[in-house]
Amino acid sequence: MPHSRVSSAATRAYATLPLAALLLAALLLAALVSPLSAQQVPPRDSSAQTIEPQVVRGARGATTVGGASAVIVRPDSARLAPAPTLGDLLRTIPLVLVRTNSRGEIELSVRGSESRQVGVALNGLPLSPGWDGRADPGLIPLTGISQVSYVRSTATVLGGPNTLGGMLDLSLDAAPAERREQQLSLGTDHTGARLASGGVAATRDLGHSQLSWRVGAGLRQRDGLVIAKGVVDPVAGAELRSNTDSRTADLFASLGWRSANGAAVSAMASGYDAMRGVAPELHLSAPRYWRYPEQSRRLLQVRTSLPRLHSALGTTEVEVGGGVLRGTTRIATFSDATYTTQSGSEAGEEQVNNARLALTQTFARGVQLKAAVTGNNILYDETLNAAAAAHYRQDLISAGVETSFILGTRTLVSGGVVLDQASSIAAGGRPPLATKALTGFRLGATHQLSATARLHASASKRGRFPALRELYSGAVNRFEPNPDLRPENLLATEAGVSFGDPTTQDGLSLQFVGFHHWLDDGIVRTNFGATNRFIRINRDETRTAGLETMLSWYGATPGRSLTLDLVAQQVRIRDAAAGGPTRKPEHMPDFRAMLDGTVPLGRGVIIGANLSHIGSQFCVNPNSGRDARLDAQTVSAITAHRSQPVHLAGFRSLRILAGVDNLTDAAVYEQCGLPRAGRTVRIGFDLH
Repeated sequence: MPHSRVSSAATRAYATLPLAALLLAALLLAALVSPLSAQQVPPRDSSAQTIEPQVVRGARGATTVGGASAVIVRPDSARLAPAPTLGDLLRTIPLVLVRTNSRGEIELSVRGSESRQVGVALNGLPLSPGWDGRADPGLIPLTGISQVSYVRSTATVLGGPNTLGGMLDLSLDAAPAERREQQLSLGTDHTGARLASGGVAATRDLGHSQLSWRVGAGLRQRDGLVIAKGVVDPVAGAELRSNTDSRTADLFASLGWRSANGAAVSAMASGYDAMRGVAPELHLSAPRYWRYPEQSRRLLQVRTSLPRLHSALGTTEVEVGGGVLRGTTRIATFSDATYTTQSGSEAGEEQVNNARLALTQTFARGVQLKAAVTGNNILYDETLNAAAAAHYRQDLISAGVETSFILGTRTLVSGGVVLDQASSIAAGGRPPLATKALTGFRLGATHQLSATARLHASASKRGRFPALRELYSGAVNRFEPNPDLRPENLLATEAGVSFGDPTTQDGLSLQFVGFHHWLDDGIVRTNFGATNRFIRINRDETRTAGLETMLSWYGATPGRSLTLDLVAQQVRIRDAAAGGPTRKPEHMPDFRAMLDGTVPLGRGVIIGANLSHIGSQFCVNPNSGRDARLDAQTVSAITAHRSQPVHLAGFRSLRILAGVDNLTDAAVYEQCGLPRAGRTVRIGFDLH
């Protein structure tokens, strides 16, 4: 299918993106800013922000944002193989359940949510809106990314539409001004994987402003995943899991200018090209045999901030940003496990245009008012087998306003309201859907008990519009379209307490969080009549209650650390239409735990170990229609690394890391019929 079809359609559609609506909403929101004080106040780093500091303790840290709990991770501190993806990093993040689904995509779940309910953003601009309504973390490279933060609930109503299950934000730091920063990583494993990434960054001081730039690239190539002990592969005698080979290459570049008065302009471009196989599901009598011969993405983002305006009202900050994401996906299906006879194909050409306008008004005594309007314009051309291409278009817009202020001297209160809207303008030849709207809100508070103890609580209500793929796609004749799907609605509450000294990098921190989620009109996959096809319907009422615990300790001696996170939850699902008894949830274990620690061994060597435990869980076997139980499983890993100074071509340090993943070679099933890789020995070299 020619790419020009989508390009021309995208150009026309982008021209009709409701920019007038964006500007009108922004003007209305700006009109809400009324004079609360005639005093001059400092910019955003005011006393209000001292209530809930975002602290990174080593590689992983817990904090609260707007009364909601969050985890912050720095990829360069994780003990990962070179050139990792976001999916690789997420497996190390506390309190997050990660699995690979039957399409070979990484799925996330927190507090009973599913991956389409989680927003993914890069530098504050959304990545997740699209044809499928989610971004696959397994394909998002971490080249250039310096920090990943995940808010497990709604910390703000300004994150854009369809973010009811939390927000995953990727950000990057500017290079230090006094020197050039460069990095090179190389790695392999005992299967012969080829892993490499590198980057260079620098900041130039221009007096009253700074100019920063960063470029990088990565390459990941694997011949397949190791077969774990006890796993029977469709190809007899295979040493690697059949059809699990992959290859991905990515590029990244950014350029930014920032002035002392707050004015800033930045641009970022990134892209990847990938091909990969999809492991067949071992529990099915007739699994799908398919591959992705091509997956690619090109992303361009531009952001600008106006100079801070100081007036009798206080300080005003305005930011405008936008981006264009273009992607291509090719799927080939085969008749059997030899992958020699192609039986079908699916091709998709996607373009997502987004724009965002944000305003922050800071008044006296730390009072802030924020407003934002985010618009997403989604275009997709789908070609199934030899049929003509079907064109789809969906527009999403979200406008919200929120405020935060201090009560007394120890309590920060925040709250906001939001209006989301979705329009399916082109439906592949079917009648388009009428415009739908959802309202939402959030309230949050953080109370400083002492210098080392904080209480927090929040409540929020948000909705999620069905993605185009859920509404209309036939997915290589495996799904029956259902344009009658309604939005999902979630009411979420949480309360917790955090202990720890935010002014030091060492010491002990501890966080307990209790939560309760009410999800209505949950969209689920079910069998379509007496066929082997599926259909998505609104069916479930999901009630989730649980307790999250996270402990982290970092010693004064470098290399000593211990983190422990526990999740105990109860997820109950009821068919609202049938009114029957509650059912077991799929892929939602009642208990999860991760223990990770490092200790110096001597001569600069640091040993690290990780234990990850997943309690028993269930999935529905399509062959029988009954629940299948996956027993509780534990997977372990061990690493050893050593860093030493070097003087080589501008590099200052060398880190050598060796590790063994799945140390016991356990057959760990994240989903029915899809085991994780067996024991894998790896080694990597990092130059900085």
